[in-house]
Amino acid sequence: MATGKSGNASVRVIALDIDRDGNIAKRFPTMDRDIQLDNTLVAALYPDIRLATVSVPLEPLDSYQQAKVEKSLAKLQLDGVTYRLIGASGSAKNGKYYCCDAPHERVVADRFQHWPEAAISYFGILVSPCKVVIEEEPAWMVDEAPTGACYLVMTHSHALDLEIVERVLRRSDVRFLGLIGSETKAAKFRARLGARGIDASRLVCPIGLVKAGKHPAEVAVSVAAQLIALQPSVPAASAPLRSFA
Repeated sequence: MATGKSGNASVRVIALDIDRDGNIAKRFPTMDRDIQLDNTLVAALYPDIRLATVSVPLEPLDSYQQAKVEKSLAKLQLDGVTYRLIGASGSAKNGKYYCCDAPHERVVADRFQHWPEAAISYFGILVSPCKVVIEEEPAWMVDEAPTGACYLVMTHSHALDLEIVERVLRRSDVRFLGLIGSETKAAKFRARLGARGIDASRLVCPIGLVKAGKHPAEVAVSVAAQLIALQPSVPAASAPLRSFA
């Protein structure tokens, strides 16, 4: 891997409105983050993807109007590009959805293993700002993180995992520290850290809001939910931070 390099990708997004009669109109572009997605996973993974935000009416519709809106969402075409509904941003409750061009529908769907509910709920992860850092010594990046940061440790090496976890635990301002692995791995890590005089009680392992399967998509959705549960707007009583069976 290279040292000191960072990713910087951008995807342009068009904004569309569907009215109560199912008519599609292109909104005048602005430069807010919903239109220009900078430093996002979707830009890094699919640099040639074409995205559109689609806003639908929020007011009550009769059955005919609802059918017209649904038909437009299902067969969305503009300027020779066919778009497919693939997910929602955090504004989904306000009637805003994301569509991608038809050639990218399958690859994005495969990322969520054809789980419509997962794509709808967590597409926002792909379009959220992020900073990509490629570093030969990733443990060093622990010291660069801001106060109150959340850490998810999931490298290819148990030795590297342990090094990163130890470095994180030496900080007193960590909001969350999660480690991918089994209960057995967690026990071994806590024993090794304890032998070094480090309190590992803050370590969360396995990770995930609920006990998921071993498939990457299942783990990703469960971990995403766990991180969302850390938000202040989520009541603590309904947002456990540790996995349970």
